Amino acid sequence: MTKALVEKTQKTSSCPAHYPAACFELFHASTASYVVAAMQLFMLVLMGLTYYALEKHGYFLNVDAFRPVVACIATLYAGGAIFAVE
Repeated sequence: MTKALVEKTQKTSSCPAHYPAACFELFHASTASYVVAAMQLFMLVLMGLTYYALEKHGYFLNVDAFRPVVACIATLYAGGAIFAVE
């Protein structure tokens, strides 16, 4: 009776282990990781340019307090993108 119970509870996955989630089904996992890392670094540059433009137009009242936060987040974001590829 326990053997039948074990056989009923065992499940197999129907998705292959070497492919990532649905948005990158067209790519192999190694290619998809490079695409995602490139997109993350592009977004980092875009956010940096946006911050720079907003700072130049006077949208931030206390720039000296805001810059270290942005630098920390940018460092963590870039580090995560780089380590995701390795």
